[in-house]
Amino acid sequence: MSEVVMKCSNLKKKLNKKEIINNLSFDVCKGDILGFIGTNGAGKTTTIKLILGLYKLDSGSVTINGYDLKNNFTKALYNVGAIIENPDMYMYLSGYENLMIAAKIYNIKKDRVEEVIKLVGLEKRIHDKVSKYSLGMRQRLGIAQSIIHNPKLLILDEPTNGLDPEGIKDLKKLLINLAKNGMAIIVSSHILSELESFCNKICIINNGSIISCTTMEKIKNIANRANYIIEVDNTNLDGCLSSYEIMDNKHIKISINEDSLNNLIKSLIINNINIYEIKKEVLSLEDIFIKLVGGNISV
Repeated sequence: MSEVVMKCSNLKKKLNKKEIINNLSFDVCKGDILGFIGTNGAGKTTTIKLILGLYKLDSGSVTINGYDLKNNFTKALYNVGAIIENPDMYMYLSGYENLMIAAKIYNIKKDRVEEVIKLVGLEKRIHDKVSKYSLGMRQRLGIAQSIIHNPKLLILDEPTNGLDPEGIKDLKKLLINLAKNGMAIIVSSHILSELESFCNKICIINNGSIISCTTMEKIKNIANRANYIIEVDNTNLDGCLSSYEIMDNKHIKISINEDSLNNLIKSLIINNINIYEIKKEVLSLEDIFIKLVGGNISV
């Protein structure tokens, strides 16, 4: 069983007397890249600020690397790196000078600084002023600052915002490499499809509550299924189909894999059901996200 690096249990938080987080629980394990998904205002950033101790919990607990955040704040957060919104850095200094400031805080040697520079791919521009960096380069420098002390947990809040496709591609490669070396990573986003190629787990939050925590593999399995709208002469199909939706007196909707379609057709024919038309509706990852948030499907 994978080592649990961070565990949230029954988190609750009110801001200005409004309940923002309600009984929220999830965890992330060593080597996981967990996509923390939700619409804007769902509670993603508030949850992250609770995990990092930037907001005080009303109730519940956060445990990081075996330390309870409330009782062992410094030890819990020592092995955590994070970027919330935009990376903080001195624009008038070079990337290298910014990293050296972070290195001194953690008493990190220059060898580790050089290692991190190569890891994030900034060797050629590390001595340029940060003011000359593109947004993608500043994002990579921010991640370098966050991982310079080799944390066990990295938290990134909407890290793809404003990045061009090449910047997103570079970010994905970097995070996959970090996870392969055992780092647990949480990446928040409001776009599920952005995370499909590198996250192995997904937690979906809506109105401050977790509505689904599952693997990306299960999400993709749902995406591989399709809705087939079938026009028939009889919608009373209980004898030959186990699960379907009656749309009107001539049409049914059923969700199956494409490989199962032939067996479905055979079953209808054997039961003397005439088929007049079959239309295929493929679910995108965004469709699945919307349906999960709306409670129309479960994982």
